[in-house]
Amino acid sequence: MPCIAIGHRVVGDGEPYVIAEIGVNHEGRLDLAVEMITLAAAGGADAVKFQTYKAATLAARESASYWDTAKEPARSQFELFSRYDGFGETEYQLLAEECSVRGVDFLSTPFDEGAVDFLAPLMPCIKVASADITNVSLLRKIAAIGKPVLLSCGASTLAETREAVHLLLEVGAPSLALLHCVLNYPTSDANANLLMIRDLREAFPDLVIGYSDHTVPDESMTALTAAYMAGADIIEKHFTYDKSLPGNDHYHAMDSADLARFRQRLDLTRKLAGTAGKRALDSERPARMNARRSVVLAKDVHSGESLCKATVAKRPGTGITAANYDEVLGMSAARDLPSDHILMWSDVMRAGGERTVAVLDLGGAKNRLPHFEMAELGGFRLIDWVIERVRQASTIDELLVAIPDGEDDGLLTHLAVEHAVSVVRGPRDDALHHIVTAARRSRADVIVCVSVANPLVDPVEIDRVVRFFRASRPDCACEDASDYCASGLAGPVVSRAALEYLEMCVTDPQSRECATLVSLASAENLRVEAARPPSVLASSDVKLDIVTEADLGRLRGLLSLVQQEERHAGDPRSLPATAFVAAWREQQRRGHH
Repeated sequence: MPCIAIGHRVVGDGEPYVIAEIGVNHEGRLDLAVEMITLAAAGGADAVKFQTYKAATLAARESASYWDTAKEPARSQFELFSRYDGFGETEYQLLAEECSVRGVDFLSTPFDEGAVDFLAPLMPCIKVASADITNVSLLRKIAAIGKPVLLSCGASTLAETREAVHLLLEVGAPSLALLHCVLNYPTSDANANLLMIRDLREAFPDLVIGYSDHTVPDESMTALTAAYMAGADIIEKHFTYDKSLPGNDHYHAMDSADLARFRQRLDLTRKLAGTAGKRALDSERPARMNARRSVVLAKDVHSGESLCKATVAKRPGTGITAANYDEVLGMSAARDLPSDHILMWSDVMRAGGERTVAVLDLGGAKNRLPHFEMAELGGFRLIDWVIERVRQASTIDELLVAIPDGEDDGLLTHLAVEHAVSVVRGPRDDALHHIVTAARRSRADVIVCVSVANPLVDPVEIDRVVRFFRASRPDCACEDASDYCASGLAGPVVSRAALEYLEMCVTDPQSRECATLVSLASAENLRVEAARPPSVLASSDVKLDIVTEADLGRLRGLLSLVQQEERHAGDPRSLPATAFVAAWREQQRRGHH
């Protein structure tokens, strides 16, 4: 997410930065300006903002008004601005000191280059008014100061906004935020167009987007709350000590009570908004388990009887999930079962016997090397290594590859043409779902999870762990990590029932992304058992997996050593795990000597 540093705040992290724009509502009275700072701080403002100008340098004497003259009867800009341009450098220095005492940031919009010079040292960032979005000389002056810039975009086209952004960043502004704004005083609700906030977010994805409001506030501060929900990370609103006063910016301003009420509503709104990203919540876990449906028997069945006409889908979802309904129809009962029985995987038999399927998941690893699976090792891509070595395992009935949505089509072509493997797609950040989808697609009873980070995955080790699983029937079987740190020579082996249970219960996005089945199974109190390795592979310091570029380089060197020791000139993917573990130990021995 884009962010911008303003004073002690990093804006863009979800907590909006609220600016109470006093402007010139102090009406030229320093004591009133100080009082308004106190009121704004009490209401919960992060910053107060004034306007610094001189009528003579801002507007010609014949400068038409552009506001509602029924609310503000001044007929020319020069006439209005002349009433409130009495503050100078001394007054703003005093106001900045008062802001520091009250714990709010001091801001004032400069309308000429002289104001930029004396205001900049007093402020954490510089605000540019909408009307100056095309004032290139002032923009250059502001950008050259080297402070963050807040740029209002009222009455501008997207092209004009792009040009101003380019100029500010090119000249030297270190960071920039854009504020949607409508230059109507006041702005009618029909003209607020808060969806333009989303337009700016789409057009400038690297910038923080905010909102500068000119609508007449209602009791609920709806416009500001809606702006936040539309994506505004900065909220600016005119501020007054008395909303009943005529003229200037009082008639569309908020007061301290409005600001405090907005802050309260904002707390509730943020709580209701939560965090983005569609997912099941942990609080919904009981509903996932009990309000969803399982495959349930509609009548008594006998052992060996087909289930094709004997099932319905009923709550709860604690048995074979209804997502597998079609698969169950092709199976038969493993024993006599009564009507209304919630089917479990242990209750059913598959024609042709139990199926063991290996799943190679290419998603869910944000920290992996770019195009990791296509990196080269001994003349073959890492994905070639894994596929070839898994296929040599005698216990594996089928291999599927799960790849994230949006992955390069070249990878799909490589898999289809060179390996003729089935592919399943899924969200990039939900590896657990990838594995479940692959299990359902292949109608697996036992699932072996392998990773491209472990190109030396060994068929003998896969078969050993699978046979251990078949004999012991835990929920999950794995390599013995206590003695055997050369992990990855055989992926975890998990039952279909345990995998479906994890899919139902695990809602944390990070856990689902990593899909480390051993740790997930342990966390969910499933039975996990370790298949102790043969002594020739048992080791406490062997590292054969790949996470970084250095790991890949280390493995390439190890492969060269193995090929020399074994005098092996053939396909290196046929080399046994024992050779790599022995070579690792030899490397370590040579290193110590």
